[in-house]
Amino acid sequence: MMNWDAIGAVAESLGAIGVILTLIYLAMQIRQNTESSLTTAEVSFVNEFVAWHARVTAQPELGEIWDAALENPDALSKEQARRFIWLLAEFFLIIEGQYKLYQKNRLTADSWQAKLNVIQGLLGNSLVEQWWLSRATPFGMEFINYVNSLEKAKQSSWSPQVIANIANSDSEAHR
Repeated sequence: MMNWDAIGAVAESLGAIGVILTLIYLAMQIRQNTESSLTTAEVSFVNEFVAWHARVTAQPELGEIWDAALENPDALSKEQARRFIWLLAEFFLIIEGQYKLYQKNRLTADSWQAKLNVIQGLLGNSLVEQWWLSRATPFGMEFINYVNSLEKAKQSSWSPQVIANIANSDSEAHR
């Protein structure tokens, strides 16, 4: 016949196994929740741009203004330039939201890189650059500083990739 000490030891072992299985289950749920959160952020990211594009394409004159501003900003009338700036501000507000998600690891590097390429391309436009340097106030300072660093990288003789590599090595050195 078993004594109570043996029964207690078996019960403790079963309890420990139960705790371990619970922790494994929780880890799996957390990982699944993280993946779900990333997916939700990616879908939200796409939906914001789809809505913006839908609005621009639903009003052909907005699409024409956008295209004309990107091709030859000096040819725009004052009214067209004003409407382009409003579209641009809306676009950059969407980008800022995505930047915040990226900073919090809620957006993949691939998704952010695609928008980073767009920002860098837009900053090459004289009207966009003029607007950014004079009216960046609706944005948070962190985003302003980030875009300004892109602007400085564009103006330097180094490529943005070289600047990014230096920034990455600096941040790793401070860890």
